[in-house]
Amino acid sequence: MDVNLRTFPDNPPAKWVKQNANTVQIALELYGTERIQISGWTTEYEVDLNLIKDHELITLSATGNGTDIVVVANVVDIVKISAYHSVTHE
Repeated sequence: MDVNLRTFPDNPPAKWVKQNANTVQIALELYGTERIQISGWTTEYEVDLNLIKDHELITLSATGNGTDIVVVANVVDIVKISAYHSVTHE
């Protein structure tokens, strides 16, 4: 799952400045998925993303603009943090 963050850091790494990046993207991988629930869908992709650990399980929820997604898994890994130049953030 790739997630673009709403805000860009005030002091980004030099490599991101050189790339003229303005959007941070985090790639997540979920393992041992116990449940996936999707309610509603929209072309407006801005959501609030929350990760909550409860005992052995992690719940990822993404809510906003008529979309509710809940995934319950054993492991959530951040596999990559990168940045790129998005024309929608200009």
